[in-house]
Amino acid sequence: MATSDDLFRLIKSLKQSEKRYFKIFSSTHVKGEQNNYVKLFEAIDKQEEYDEKAIIKKFKREKFTKQFSVTKNYLYNFILKSLRSYYSGKGVDSKINEDLESVKLLNYRGFYKRALKILKKTKQLAWAYEKYYNLLPILEWEYGIYSVFYSNNKIQEYKKKYLAERAYLFELIENEHQYSLLADQAYDLYRENMVVRTESELNKYEAIIKHPLLQDVELALSYDAKKTFYNIWALYHTIKKEYLSAFSYDKMQLELLEQNHNIKEEKIFYYLEISHNLLYNCLELKRYEEFIEIMEKVKTVSITKQYAEKLSFQDHAQMFDTIHGLFMDYHFELRQFDKALEIVPHIRKGLKKYRTALEDETKIHLYFKVSKLLFYMGDWEESLEWLTKID
Repeated sequence: MATSDDLFRLIKSLKQSEKRYFKIFSSTHVKGEQNNYVKLFEAIDKQEEYDEKAIIKKFKREKFTKQFSVTKNYLYNFILKSLRSYYSGKGVDSKINEDLESVKLLNYRGFYKRALKILKKTKQLAWAYEKYYNLLPILEWEYGIYSVFYSNNKIQEYKKKYLAERAYLFELIENEHQYSLLADQAYDLYRENMVVRTESELNKYEAIIKHPLLQDVELALSYDAKKTFYNIWALYHTIKKEYLSAFSYDKMQLELLEQNHNIKEEKIFYYLEISHNLLYNCLELKRYEEFIEIMEKVKTVSITKQYAEKLSFQDHAQMFDTIHGLFMDYHFELRQFDKALEIVPHIRKGLKKYRTALEDETKIHLYFKVSKLLFYMGDWEESLEWLTKID
């Protein structure tokens, strides 16, 4: 059962378009008590911090407050239901899953040709977006329908193609898996020791970086595998404080993503992740022109509909930190303190909007940045106010 905090955080994570859809969805899917759920939804949404006593007091005349835990759980699940409906068919995964449901229904009714026609398009889509795990059931459905619908000779001809395609698919999946394991090892070490202090600690990274798969990017067979290859090398150079080399590998990641337009649109959060690392390294290397160039691209993504709609609330929180947090660092380094001060209201607003999505460490960094700027500018009282936000 969803807790009060779960419900509050879920409502606060919704974008305005999702909130509008919820209200429309509830009007067509809930009879009788629809207005109560919408009113409860709106009341919780207006709160800055969840206050259940205030909610119950506000709706004390309503029947749903007598079993409030049941009502909250229903509302939580109903919001999820509206989100599933809102995003139905909007993403590649959703489109593939819906196509497979259609194939299942058509196959059950004996419409084999129509089912195969859908499978052909769905398979092309899955390959284009490197949705390898989605391809497994597509191939199984295709082979199953061929086995029922076609003659033995045609089945045998198709079977050779099917086995070869499936073998290649498993090779790609295994290749991604091996790179993922290497990345997990590297990041486990990084979480243990974010700064390498001894030769023994460095040797642990060296053991990973000497792995045969990390000697040539061409051994990585897919976008995800190549991205992981560059990511591991960027991390390795970062922990050695070789920021120019780390910057080069992050740029390779960004260029790789720019070359794969389908994947960029589908996995735009990768773009934010890579851009954040690049921007940080630009500041470390004092490459200020490149910093502005990359930052402008990030800002463009944030307002471009085809990308912004695919970003989660968590992704938007990350974008807020990237744009405003790193821009403040940029202005501070260049001693452009007045421009840095102009960012403070945006940080205050963003901290309020994304407080349920930002990690505590990110919040602390932002509090400290603002406090440091205000102290430097002589506004010691407000500087102390921001500093006391750090628990």
